[in-house]
Amino acid sequence: MKSKVTVTPLGAAKEVGRSCYHIEYERVGVKGAFLFDCGINPSISESNSLSDVPALPFFDLLTDLQPIDFILITHFHNDHASGLPSLISAMRRQDKIVPIYMTPDTCKVLRDNFRDMLAQGKIFPQLPKGLERNEAAVQAVEWIFQQYKPISFNETLKLTNNLQITAYSAGHVIGAAMYNVNLNNFQVFYTGDYSMEKDRHLNSADVPKGLKPDILMTEGTYGTLCHSKRTEREAKFIEVCISTLKKGGKVLLPVFSVGRVQELISILDWHWQQHIELQQYKIYYISSVGHKYKTQTEKYITYAENEKMISKNEPSIIFCTPGMLQSGVSRKLFEEYGVSDKNTLLVTGYGASGSLLHALLQKERKGEVLRLNSAQSGVIEVKMKIVELSFSAHSDYSQTCDLLNQIRPKNLILIHGSRGALDNLEQKLKQDIKTGVNEQLLFAQQSKMEIIIPEIGERVKFDVAQIVQAQWLKQDHIVQNVVQELVVKQQGVEFQVIDQQSNKTQIELKLGIDVRLQGNKLLHMLQTSFGSRSVTLKAGCQWFTVNILELMLTFQRGTDWNEYRRLIYYRKQTDSVLKQEMKTTSKESEANQQQIKKLLDHYKEYNIDIQVIGYDQLTREIVAEFEKSCNYLQVVCPIQHKEVIYYIFNRILKDYQETQLTKNVLADLLEGTIQVEDIVANNNLIRNDDGYWFVDGEDHALINQLQKILQVWG
Repeated sequence: MKSKVTVTPLGAAKEVGRSCYHIEYERVGVKGAFLFDCGINPSISESNSLSDVPALPFFDLLTDLQPIDFILITHFHNDHASGLPSLISAMRRQDKIVPIYMTPDTCKVLRDNFRDMLAQGKIFPQLPKGLERNEAAVQAVEWIFQQYKPISFNETLKLTNNLQITAYSAGHVIGAAMYNVNLNNFQVFYTGDYSMEKDRHLNSADVPKGLKPDILMTEGTYGTLCHSKRTEREAKFIEVCISTLKKGGKVLLPVFSVGRVQELISILDWHWQQHIELQQYKIYYISSVGHKYKTQTEKYITYAENEKMISKNEPSIIFCTPGMLQSGVSRKLFEEYGVSDKNTLLVTGYGASGSLLHALLQKERKGEVLRLNSAQSGVIEVKMKIVELSFSAHSDYSQTCDLLNQIRPKNLILIHGSRGALDNLEQKLKQDIKTGVNEQLLFAQQSKMEIIIPEIGERVKFDVAQIVQAQWLKQDHIVQNVVQELVVKQQGVEFQVIDQQSNKTQIELKLGIDVRLQGNKLLHMLQTSFGSRSVTLKAGCQWFTVNILELMLTFQRGTDWNEYRRLIYYRKQTDSVLKQEMKTTSKESEANQQQIKKLLDHYKEYNIDIQVIGYDQLTREIVAEFEKSCNYLQVVCPIQHKEVIYYIFNRILKDYQETQLTKNVLADLLEGTIQVEDIVANNNLIRNDDGYWFVDGEDHALINQLQKILQVWG
């Protein structure tokens, strides 16, 4: 099977809005699909009150894609999460229920957002008004939070043996996360919206340095633009507000209900506390949920659910939603205040293409007069001053370069930006990489990082080469009194208790070995000798044989895989002792049975369910059923050091003279010679900072040989 990972944007490819990305993976040991985010296009949504369908991601593409197994939501903004009601309702109709992962803070705010949308009838507006629409919308929201699964920053959730997800703080808004998805050592890192700049409200993004993911999916919202210094922006922000207030005007700030608005409020409130003369001017925040995020230090912010309490004749500062002036309070107040040149529209965020805010900014930049059809006053001419001062929590070009330098991806997928912004960003990155003028991008010269800008619906496929991987131990060890005949050579040997049925991408030698130690003590010894990270315990193995103290336990299966498997127990003894024990009474037999039961209790912590079902007086065997999960002791060594391989084979087979292994015998078994030297000679051997050796490429001859080793000796 050829390993592959496919990325298909369902939205937010060469556009801002409706972020939703389908990731399909098919690798040895792991197969499936999931979604990054599920948002709507806010500008389309706000301008179309009759249906939310045009604003949704292109969910129809899912019919031709691998069914998803889970969803990862980065943050609560509409363009990243408000497509969930439609998707989850459709999946429920097909009896498909999948977990939805997000941080607890994201979940908290998203509940408020959906509650607000329900009250305004913004979920399923295409349905007839009344009970049917309300019930369908409420049910959809309930389903979302029934399927919600929490994940915290810096937490790694193991969904399967070969699939883990890790969340990192994105610094964008409260609870915003970036995700790294590890698909059997193929890593996909998705930033969502992020900020590398610390402010009064949030810390900067917590980027895992040196992660080197195979794919990095990141926003290019601002393209090649660079934000001005924060101190300069804050000073300009205060200056614009005060100058407007002193001439008797109003400052209108369209914002999202939670996020950057908390940062702007903290700036104003702090400044008001320092300057008594400014405290005569009111600062309003019009939002149904904003008051829930009020801090204890705030003194001069007035929270309200509607605009009725705003004095029409007094100068004031007003924060209101939505952020792109498409509808609601911000649109109503803009039409009211826009006719006066005393007032100021202070734009601190991003205006997506198709929104009223975007049109305003385009006209302002060109020096053109904007005329607007007002529901209240007919056609009006906008005379209010428009000031653009970005406090956006999206990354600019310098932050994008900082992210790339820290994370160092192999492939870069640019998303969440207009076509022009992403094209400019790609050209600028390629130019800076080629010329070497930007030190943060020097790594990309060596790694030959590929840059991809997909279209919506385009399937970006990554064919993944087989990788041979082995752990190089930093110190030599001799495991005394346990594996006395097996000496750990300088080339490196690692012990693991792992899943024998796990088909990992890295090729490993799976060799059974007899160990004179109880299972729990064995695990402790291995962790002490080689470190807890090098010794893991998993379930689902076929069988194993292991010597435990004076007893031998042999796990076996029937000739048919559907048959139950047996546990056979016997004691190593001399003939004389054996003859004596054969004369034991039935009570003594019961005692032996209790003895083995007690011994098997040691394995309960390893999730092995064993039940003794019989005892054979003649053979001294105790027979027991057990479920299809057990533990397997395995030796793993670096495949590029064939001398160690021969050494281990000989030690494992030391008790069987007729099968003494030689290099020639091994070569015959593999129908040829070991070709490791060819890989080393071609300089394809790589060692990373964690001490892992990698052999890159698709050397099918080598892989076939290694697979035969597994079949013969595993």
